[in-house]
Amino acid sequence: GSFPWGMDQIMAGRAVCIPSVAGLPPEAAAERAFLDKYGVLSILLVPVATAGEILGVMGFDTRIQERAWSGDDVTLLTVVGNQLASLLVRTRTYRRFRESEERFRTLVERAHDCYIRRDAASSVIEYISPSWGRLTGYTVEECLDDPGLIERSIHPDDREVFLAMTQEPNSDRLYAFRMLRKDQRYVWVEVCTIPVYGDDGDLAAVEYTMHDIDAWKQTEAALIEANRKLSLMNSVIRHDILNQVTVVLGHIALVRDRPLDPIVAAALDKQQAAAGIIRSQIEFTRDYQDLGARAPKWFPVEPLVISAAQTLRPAGIRIVTDLNGVSIYADPLLSSAFYNLLENAMRHGKTVNEIRVTAVPAEGGGARIVWEDNGVGVPHEHKDRIFKRGFGSHTGFGLFLVREILSITGIAIRETGTPGEGARFEILAPENGSRFT
Repeated sequence: GSFPWGMDQIMAGRAVCIPSVAGLPPEAAAERAFLDKYGVLSILLVPVATAGEILGVMGFDTRIQERAWSGDDVTLLTVVGNQLASLLVRTRTYRRFRESEERFRTLVERAHDCYIRRDAASSVIEYISPSWGRLTGYTVEECLDDPGLIERSIHPDDREVFLAMTQEPNSDRLYAFRMLRKDQRYVWVEVCTIPVYGDDGDLAAVEYTMHDIDAWKQTEAALIEANRKLSLMNSVIRHDILNQVTVVLGHIALVRDRPLDPIVAAALDKQQAAAGIIRSQIEFTRDYQDLGARAPKWFPVEPLVISAAQTLRPAGIRIVTDLNGVSIYADPLLSSAFYNLLENAMRHGKTVNEIRVTAVPAEGGGARIVWEDNGVGVPHEHKDRIFKRGFGSHTGFGLFLVREILSITGIAIRETGTPGEGARFEILAPENGSRFT
């Protein structure tokens, strides 16, 4: 600003070597006036810089007599300037590190989640955040003084999960298990592992983030119990209704054994058809009530396709699989989905004599499982409707149930076949819900 000529030299990384202020060029008039004011006769300035960043300037001046600055003078001052720049950078970096560390420590120590750091080589716990006391009832000191406390507090049924957590520092999965508090009450926690590597690339420590999920687990248990009671009630009611439907159908059969007026016979036909539909719908509720009642799991697809074929025994239909060991994360009713796809092909495919089931990685991640046959296919006008409840020439529940089962874990299904050439169902599993082995 005030000394443009001098600052241009410094910002360009050049030393300003002035043996005589009187000899400054005309463009350095501002600098000459300033130096004359303070009686400076000669001056030497070098930039204090590191990695291309100018941090400041340092130098020498004379006020008794002029001095011709030597190359050694410039070199010495430049070396000192570089050392000073390095010191300033280290000081600034350390200050920023300390500020960052303080912010992180404040965040960790005030967080509800508990943070634990364990040395990878010795397995010694190096740090536990204060929230440990709120979570377990033990003080941090009690845990640090008793290395076996955490392992002893794990519920016997969950020790396999805990062992897997300690042996898989690089895993991105979450580990849920129960821990015994100091008041002898078990609490559910969910833990994620964070590996910490040293400068040599080796594992130096493992950090654990422990989240209290006890309230969530209690709610889950209450919902499971409520669902169990509802399922029991539904089973009883369904059984009683089916018994009454059987009675109605039995009486209709008895009446049919007698000579009937055509109008009465037609009315009986309608009643029998209606009773049959009621029976089908009641039986459908048996499958649908179990949907989502149990936690999803990983299922290899090929055994489910084979099981559906063994159960239905499709005469004259060859089933070919090329699934590349794909597994998907789905509701335990996934087997019913493949059963219904096979039954749908047998019932509506008409000319089907081959079904191919293949799997490949999907674009953008995940898996694409294709179920296709060589039957009559699905008309264009029906493609958007076949997954709707009640659509179709039979019960109208099969493909609807397939879509509902898959959608629980975010799996999509669509029909992309060509009418007249066969039906083609694409099952699209997300990246976090599919894997190939």
